[in-house]
Amino acid sequence: MAFSRLVTVSLCSSLALALAGCGDPQGASDSGSDGESSDSGETADETDGASSNSTDGSSATDPGGSESDSGVETTGSPVVMAPAKGISITHVEANQGTRVDIGQGADWVDGAGRDGFLVRDRDMMLRVHYTVDPNWVAHDVEARLLLKYPDGTEETKTQTVEVTGDSFEGELKRTFYFGLVAEEGQVQPGTKFQVELWEDEAMAVGDEGVWATPASGPNFIGLEADPMELKIVLVPIHYQADGKDIIATVTDSDLQAIENYFHEANPVQRVLLEVHDPLPYTQSVNGLSPILNATAQLRQQENPAPNVYYHALLDQGCQFTGCTNGGLLGQAIDIPGPGQGQGYLRVASSMYHTPDDKVTEMSLETIVHEHGHSQGQYHIFCPGGGAAGTDNTYPDPDGKIQAWGFGIRYFTLHNPNVEVDYMSYCRPQWFGPWTWNKAYERIRALTSWDQGDVPQPPTYPILIGAHNSDGSTEWWTADGVIPPERLSATETIQFTIGGETTAQPAAIHEMVESDEYWVVTPLPASLDSIKGITHVSGEQSTPINPASVRALHHTADFVSP
Repeated sequence: MAFSRLVTVSLCSSLALALAGCGDPQGASDSGSDGESSDSGETADETDGASSNSTDGSSATDPGGSESDSGVETTGSPVVMAPAKGISITHVEANQGTRVDIGQGADWVDGAGRDGFLVRDRDMMLRVHYTVDPNWVAHDVEARLLLKYPDGTEETKTQTVEVTGDSFEGELKRTFYFGLVAEEGQVQPGTKFQVELWEDEAMAVGDEGVWATPASGPNFIGLEADPMELKIVLVPIHYQADGKDIIATVTDSDLQAIENYFHEANPVQRVLLEVHDPLPYTQSVNGLSPILNATAQLRQQENPAPNVYYHALLDQGCQFTGCTNGGLLGQAIDIPGPGQGQGYLRVASSMYHTPDDKVTEMSLETIVHEHGHSQGQYHIFCPGGGAAGTDNTYPDPDGKIQAWGFGIRYFTLHNPNVEVDYMSYCRPQWFGPWTWNKAYERIRALTSWDQGDVPQPPTYPILIGAHNSDGSTEWWTADGVIPPERLSATETIQFTIGGETTAQPAAIHEMVESDEYWVVTPLPASLDSIKGITHVSGEQSTPINPASVRALHHTADFVSP
């Protein structure tokens, strides 16, 4: 197996708030809500972002003779800080992609009250929202975030903001916000937090509100202990048909963009991307199923671990297949389950368009969307989207993401009143807790297979028949497990062995958004001992020459369903 490059760590700098983005923030969506504009993606000053870090929770005092941040001339008297009055914390959110409230008012939110998982060793924004009394006068308020780590050490981050009114979710600077950086050990399981609001005692107006969350003392952020990784092999296609000779070229900057998109959209610590050597393809392509078939056979030949995804990238010099004004952007092989024996289905393909030597935002979104199918996600309905096979359990009837999102690579807020789930056919796209949690469960399961304590069930040889839209078929063998519930009552494969013919039920795997499909059944014996194969679909019988079947399986223990 030959690969040209491997990416495991972002080329971006860490989330060191001032929340300054790195790279080209393509795909970053506006996050203004209800007519208000947003500064998301805007670079904050060093003094405006979250700064660290006294260990005793004390704040710096103005020694006098200087101007304060509010522009008011100070006297020689030191500033006396006191718990802020006339302002109340409404909620504290942790955001690694989608909002998860960890504090409401004065109370800590336990696991049962939360909307989503929080991932260890993944950068995080912690955000504090508030309301102010009607008689509030604009002035500076200092937020202090106390972090208590499992080893007993403590750290305090502070941020001072001129509070002019109630906080606004669509604008970072109209809340308090802190960056927790994984590389600095700030996102560990067992870490506790407490937020307090302080002000110059001389500026205090109004009654005491909720100035500390949790008011009872530090409590857990709630980071899960699970390791979370994605392993994806990108397969550039060398397209040599229709008078074209194009290799899908993944530059270093494009590879970083792909990694950023995968990382932002999935609850992971790491995205492990490998770029395969180009796969030659010499047949004319007006759809993507032949590319999927070739990539699936490549995956089977190379026999990677069952949690490794293969994703083909096809560049025809245009955005859509066939270079028309519409057509396919990507395709996946059905919706695989979480079983180790279904690795042969973890294959997807996307159109890879690079005008001006730079991958398009649409291609990046397509890659994430098609991987979502390979990761067990169905389409999500949105008005006018037209996607087939939508998941009717999605909680919003219009496909909206339902909670404010935050991109930890492009540092952009995502608006639940505007944006729709990335498994829909509408734009702008992001994701909410529902999709985040489904992805978490699948990634946790697949990552656990690398921990050494999860036995792998035995696979067995299977026969795969790909039925393409042009009426052609291709057959090969692979290693896998076919879940019994996937076997069809109307699709069978007949095998003639030693003069006897037996029929086996087959599973049907439909290509997403296509009439193309795979027929899959256990291979009952070695191909050289099989004298005849017939695919029976309802009343129709189609013979298959055993000699035309590519033998790619590695195991030799044949089973019957």
